[in-house]
This record gives sequence, structure tokens and C-alpha cells, in this order.
Amino acid sequence: MNIELPDPDCYQHLVGLVRKKVFKESELDELVAPMLFWKFQMGLFDDPYVDPNEAERIVGCEQNRSLALEAARESITLLKNDGDFLPLNPKKIKTLAVIGPNANRVLLGGYSGGAQTICHPCWTASRAKVGGTVKVALQRGLQDHCGRWLVAPR
Repeated sequence: MNIELPDPDCYQHLVGLVRKKVFKESELDELVAPMLFWKFQMGLFDDPYVDPNEAERIVGCEQNRSLALEAARESITLLKNDGDFLPLNPKKIKTLAVIGPNANRVLLGGYSGGAQTICHPCWTASRAKVGGTVKVALQRGLQDHCGRWLVAPR
């Protein structure tokens, strides 16, 4: 995630972490440099404003939504499927836990425009998928040194 450190989760902690020597400033520079390179290549600093009507036409158009769905499906990695748990079968499970810092929020970044209106948090989507027969538990997890939530407490 060297490109997207979503505020307020990490930006507010970076200066303190460098001062505490958890991160070296040079390490942050290495992570930021490629992002800035490509932003300069794309001309974002020459003319950072876009035509809002053109952006609205592109964001969420059916062709781009189909491509995003295909990319999401192809990027899923299942490490283990004990007992053929997946695909989810609401008739076989009573409770489903959705765990993580972004389980109940849409986090798309500053360049996503109005896409938040067509996206749903994992917890919300999971509840819609399994219907009213399965309890969908939500757990943020434990925090790391950046204040990010990692895993669920017992």
C-alpha cells in the first residue's frame, strides 16, 4: 500500500513514526517517488483539474464497472477451502465474520470521484448475499503501530 495511505488511518502517524525511528524518512521517499513519477508522467501537476462532466461519464459506466468486477474476481486468492466452505451456502452456516479495518467502509482513494455511490462495504455486501438467515458479525480487529486494525481479538 505504498500509494494509498488513507487518511485518517496513517498520514497522521507518519511524522511521529519517523521521529521514533520506526520508519526512515528515506524509506518513505522510496515509496513515494514512483507514485510522483507517474503523476508527473500523466501530467497531473500540469493540469490537475478534469472536466467534471467527462469524469462523471467515465466513473461508473457499465463498461468500466464490468472491467472492475472482472479484475476483482481474478484477483481473489483462496488459500484454503476447508470442508468446501466456499462458495457460501446460507443453508450450511449460521454466522459469518467479516474482519478488518475496512470491513464496514468503502475506501477508494481521492481519485475515485463519485464511485462511492456504487460501491458497498464488504460487511454490507456479505449481509445482502447471505440474506436474513445468517448472522454477519463485524469486527474491526487489533491495531498496529500506525493505528490500523489488523485482526480480531478473542
